[in-house]
Amino acid sequence: MKKIRIGLAGCGIYGTNLLRFLNRMQDRYEVSALMDIDSTALHSAAALLDSKPELYTDFSDFLENRDLEAVIVATPNSVHTEQALAVMEKGLFLYLEKPVACTFADCRKIAKKQQELNANVMIGMQLRYGNVFSKAKELLEAESIGPVRLIWYREFRSPFFPGSNGWRLHEETSGGTIVEKNVHHLDLFNWYIDSEPVSVFASGGADAVYQGGNMLDNAVVTIEYASGARACLGLSLFSAGCDQDLDFYIVGDKGVMYIFSDHITIKPNSGDTEEIVYAVKQELAELGHGGTEYSALSAFYEFITEGRKPYTGIREGILSVGMALCAQESIKEKRMVLLEEVLGKEEDRQ
Repeated sequence: MKKIRIGLAGCGIYGTNLLRFLNRMQDRYEVSALMDIDSTALHSAAALLDSKPELYTDFSDFLENRDLEAVIVATPNSVHTEQALAVMEKGLFLYLEKPVACTFADCRKIAKKQQELNANVMIGMQLRYGNVFSKAKELLEAESIGPVRLIWYREFRSPFFPGSNGWRLHEETSGGTIVEKNVHHLDLFNWYIDSEPVSVFASGGADAVYQGGNMLDNAVVTIEYASGARACLGLSLFSAGCDQDLDFYIVGDKGVMYIFSDHITIKPNSGDTEEIVYAVKQELAELGHGGTEYSALSAFYEFITEGRKPYTGIREGILSVGMALCAQESIKEKRMVLLEEVLGKEEDRQ
């Protein structure tokens, strides 16, 4: 099996979590270089690895490493654009951690460059690759509950705190709470409903932990799709006592699918049919995020070595950011926002 020489930029929470997975995938990856502007974080991250990568505090110097075949960009959202453009210019495979960028204008810059260079880009919205979510998609395609009419997802969790995560507390550097936190889930909505989102209406505020700032700590978001389906997201960042397992309900004509942690339960509408429960095992789940990064990095490896197109390319990444921006605009302006106001008409989208 060919080993891919990979570099990672950004040794914060996301980056170090990815490194833990890469270190367990040494049959496929060799971490050749690490970059972070914080030398303490950089050396702490390097200590997680069995290998001895080259260490850099400057991104341009990092990209000059001639061993690199692929790069993961897991830096703060506000620098994604310049770094993604630089990686594509180098002709390297790019794994760009979500969100694509903080603004739609920057998303378009990345999309334009990807088209110009025919660059190889995968967006790190890893939930699609997780075994439980892939199994749910398989069951939906088999019409286990019929056409999807409604999805409900809730995330009740603790807030982002200052310190190394300080950039997450400002809309200018994070893109906003829903852009930073929930593009994963908006992407799953799109995948499961399999229709274009048309409009977004949202309500929310900074009511408990972020009072006086421009970051939301709670929101309820409703998306309407061209098919007539709807998806709803409920978010609370002042619920430290709750677990953070993903909690999905998917409603179809023939029944309801419930996804919780590593289990899928199907409850048919027919009273004479018993519910069906699927327990789905995920490799390296103990490393965090339910192990979904393992599946995503496996898909990235297949993208590099076999040319298999990933589920989450530029278009999927931009669409989820656009939906999040619509939700945040809806909250600010107290109105429904059409997707075409932010993304343009469907036929013009990447």
